[in-house]
Amino acid sequence: MSMEQQFEKQLLCSICLQRFSKPRLLPCLHTFCAACLEETKEQQEHSNYVNCPTCMNKCHIPVGGISHLPPNFFIQNLIELAELQNKSNQLICDLCASSELAVSRCVNCSYDLCHICSEAHKRQKRTFHHNVVAVQAAPATHPTNNLFSCKLHPTCRVATYCEDCMEVVCCQCYNGHHLTHQTKPLELCYDICGSLEDLLTMAQRRITMLSDTARNIQLTISRLKNKAAKVTAEICDDIDQQMCALQEHRKSLLSQVDTVRTEKESVLSLQLETISEINAHLKSSYNHVSRILKAQRDKGLDDALSRHPQVQELDELLLTRINTRPAEDDYIRFSSGTPAGICGGYEMSGIVDVRGPSAAHSFAKGEGLITGRQNREVFFITVACDRFGQQRQLGGDRVDVRIAVMGNPHAEVIAKITDYGDGRYKVAYTPWLREGLIINVLLAGKHIRGSPFQIAIIPTCS
Repeated sequence: MSMEQQFEKQLLCSICLQRFSKPRLLPCLHTFCAACLEETKEQQEHSNYVNCPTCMNKCHIPVGGISHLPPNFFIQNLIELAELQNKSNQLICDLCASSELAVSRCVNCSYDLCHICSEAHKRQKRTFHHNVVAVQAAPATHPTNNLFSCKLHPTCRVATYCEDCMEVVCCQCYNGHHLTHQTKPLELCYDICGSLEDLLTMAQRRITMLSDTARNIQLTISRLKNKAAKVTAEICDDIDQQMCALQEHRKSLLSQVDTVRTEKESVLSLQLETISEINAHLKSSYNHVSRILKAQRDKGLDDALSRHPQVQELDELLLTRINTRPAEDDYIRFSSGTPAGICGGYEMSGIVDVRGPSAAHSFAKGEGLITGRQNREVFFITVACDRFGQQRQLGGDRVDVRIAVMGNPHAEVIAKITDYGDGRYKVAYTPWLREGLIINVLLAGKHIRGSPFQIAIIPTCS
């Protein structure tokens, strides 16, 4: 296949097999006539993309349609170039205004010159070194010989390709704005046509790779959505179960509070009823005996008063043992940080504490309550008990320890209290004087059993 045929083949649309008309470039880098693409698009069901007839890739169509696809200016320029060649049966001189026939051509300027202009071209300083050949000797196989005119200078033919600006320029443009740009003769640009197939092959590989990458990304997004939905459901289920367990625990705690309140209130109400009844009898007997005493004294019968039934009843009432302290206390407390066991498969915290500390039943023990050594730390353990004498299983009670120095009211020893969280409290102190100490241990503002304690101090040998 000759060079001319290869050049003409580059100008044919693969759909209509005719020379390109308004060539449009698809994203896959294949070029077709705008009308051919319109027909192809109408034959397909989709309106936003078209299948490339060459590589069958789905190519997105802009909102404005086929006409908004980018034109292939390179092909368009080649078409204009070929049309100029067809129209130029006789070449006219490009320099003179007399429309003389061209007899030679400047290969460097790509000007067609008549005999006079050719001689002048050889004599000028700027062009005397140019290669001027006869028209018949100029290579006819290159489609770039009959180049089209420059857009800025219509009387000049383009002869150079500017790689920086990606456009063809004439000699005047080259010597002006494009002088410092990267350029090359237009004849060499024809090799681009031969390398387009390699370029399209590389582009096709890149398109395939990017398409595979896009599919992998879409699959990853799909898997991510599925996993996120699964984790969301797991979180919701777990939180719902925890909330159910918390609701059960709350219900149990509230039930305990209500039970404790009912039991204590029942005991206190019964005690109140008994005391009120005894008090009413006592008031009645008191009034009767007062009236009897007044009447018998008026009659001088004081000796008979002791045998009167009302007096005996009053005497019995006074001898009746009555608990003047409330039979139950008002202690009830919620301990939020205390472990409460398992509920619904989850660890719960928070219990209802119904047996408060009783200072009268609490005690202390340890070496620190017997003796101490000057400048050495000693300690003792305070055990908080409830009113039944049982050690409390919770911490947080108000334990206060005050250590005074005998004979020195202004001196004081600091006590460090450690809460073990089970009703036990470690009290450590360091005597710094030789005098004995008085240790006051208070629970909820009251002295425990045996408090205050007197401690002897062993002086340190000097």
